[in-house]
Amino acid sequence: MKNKIWILCMSFLLIILSIHPVMAADNLKGSIQLNAYIEKENSEKYLLKDVSFELYQLTKVTEGVETFLEAYSEYQVMPNWNDAQELQTLARSYQTFIKRKNIEGTKIVTSPKGIATFEDLEEGLYVIWQSKDAVVDRNVYRSSPMLVHIPSYDGNEKNLHVLINPKFENEKLPIINEKPPGKVQTSDELQMEKYILIILVCIFVISVSCFRYKNFSEHK
Repeated sequence: MKNKIWILCMSFLLIILSIHPVMAADNLKGSIQLNAYIEKENSEKYLLKDVSFELYQLTKVTEGVETFLEAYSEYQVMPNWNDAQELQTLARSYQTFIKRKNIEGTKIVTSPKGIATFEDLEEGLYVIWQSKDAVVDRNVYRSSPMLVHIPSYDGNEKNLHVLINPKFENEKLPIINEKPPGKVQTSDELQMEKYILIILVCIFVISVSCFRYKNFSEHK
């Protein structure tokens, strides 16, 4: 009897242990870490702090099946990870769609070390974009929207924690003229100048006429 009870207990324990990993796998969460920095001419890294990024979940994975969220019922396009240009175009398309539909996302700001991490993320497809410019030495740095999948795969290795180094493009700010502007003349001042000019012309004409009349009188 004791042996039967022992066998039943061991069997029950083995069943629990076999089920637990499956349940744990279903509850695993991922993360996306952004490393925001630029490289100067001397290859020195300049960390970009206080730069805002926004994250939007597009799909979710349930029991191995990936489906789009209800908010994207009107636009459902899976990316081709082998075409970088197509990925960028699709990311911009999702950005436009999300802004038009006012879909809510998650916003985060980079730390003094230029790091921003979105945590506790479900498996699925995400789009990320920079929502605040980074300004360094009167230069504006912007990155393009990005599509990210959790998990990512390196060969057969599954990775729930994705690291991204956004590529920032440089755009100079317009040059500001710091010299004080010259005095701007008012309409009254311009009108006064016209009157003075007219008076001077009249004086000149009268002087010439008087001179000619005097010469004419002397030779008469």
